[in-house]
Amino acid sequence: MGTCLKEIARDAVLICLFRSISNNEVSFHGMIRWQIAHKRIELTADLKYRGRVTYIYFSPEGTLETLNACGRSFTRFIADFGGIKQWKVDNNNKVHDILWNQAIELWGFPVWS
Repeated sequence: MGTCLKEIARDAVLICLFRSISNNEVSFHGMIRWQIAHKRIELTADLKYRGRVTYIYFSPEGTLETLNACGRSFTRFIADFGGIKQWKVDNNNKVHDILWNQAIELWGFPVWS
C-alpha cells in the first residue's frame, strides 16, 4: 500500500467538498483535502475564507494521545462544517479510513496543527 500512496501523491487530488441544496441553489460548506505528498489533511471550515485552514499531519512525533485527539477533532469538523450523513452516504468515510490507517502505518500518528 505504501507504493500506492506514493503513486497517488504524485497525481491525485483527493477532496471531499461538503455542499447542500436549498431552493435550487447550491451552497458549499467545509472541505477536506488529503495532501498525501505533504503527509497531511487540510481542513477548511468555510470556503469563503480559505485562509483559515487547519492541518492534521502524520508524523513520528505523534502519539496515541494525539491520535485520539485528532480523531475526535476530525469527527467534530465533519459534524460542524460538513455533514455526517453526506460523509457516510458518499462513502467518503471508507476512503478516508483506508488512507488514515495507511498514513499512520507509513508516517506515524496524526498531530493537529
